[in-house]
Amino acid sequence: MDDVKDIVAKLDGKINVFITGGAGVGKTTLTREVITACESSGKRVARLASTGMAATLLGGQTLHSFFDLGIAESIADLEVRKKLEITKKIHRRIAAMDVIVIDEISMVSATLFDMLRLRLLQAAYNGALLVVGDFLQLPPVVRGYGRVSFAFESESWQRCAFETLTLTRVYRTRDTAFITLLHAVRFAQLAVSHLQMLDDLVKPLPSDCASVTFLFGKNRSADVHNRTLLNALEGAVHRFETETVVHIKTLTAKEVARFLDEARTPEVLELKIGVP
Repeated sequence: MDDVKDIVAKLDGKINVFITGGAGVGKTTLTREVITACESSGKRVARLASTGMAATLLGGQTLHSFFDLGIAESIADLEVRKKLEITKKIHRRIAAMDVIVIDEISMVSATLFDMLRLRLLQAAYNGALLVVGDFLQLPPVVRGYGRVSFAFESESWQRCAFETLTLTRVYRTRDTAFITLLHAVRFAQLAVSHLQMLDDLVKPLPSDCASVTFLFGKNRSADVHNRTLLNALEGAVHRFETETVVHIKTLTAKEVARFLDEARTPEVLELKIGVP
């Protein structure tokens, strides 16, 4: 609760805040509590994230949608796509906010963060930013290949002068040995003892792998594997059509479609009796 009060006080003072820490330390919970506290006091809060999935989980919208960036990937690209100038609608939208929250900041590239700051300057934004995430987890989402620059590597990040709050207490498990292992992996500081712990987790595959959980690098590979197991079963195929219920009425049809695409939700789910 003290963290919530401290963060809200900083945001009230127009101080930008960066909440970070490893997995399971309560970043999302703290962020939601801060948002609730801000909104309870009458502040207008924008809940944003770089992907449709993350934005929906936060109960908000994507950065590109809120700031009207289209599919541009840089300020120069905004100019090419005739989106460099801010519209009156977006100007009013940004200027009306007291706090702008950006979740999963590690997935925001340096060029995207530069575009966000451009919009803030264009709208003469007078509120505060609350950015949340862990730069040692998911990297920025960009097209193509090549070196990816994180948001904190941009000049815009430096100009925002964030005050950083690093959360360290892990809530998801009480296994101290496992927490130590995760910490070592996170910072690439693996000792021989850590490698031994990982080796001890390796088990031989059973002769029947139907009940074994497989992890794949691509969704297509997972789909092929699941289809192979399904086809190997006898019996009729039962088909279930997906029904979409939108609880957040402010979401646009495009944002809902993007969320469903990122969630990899099939339009029709096919099952058989006995499927693992």
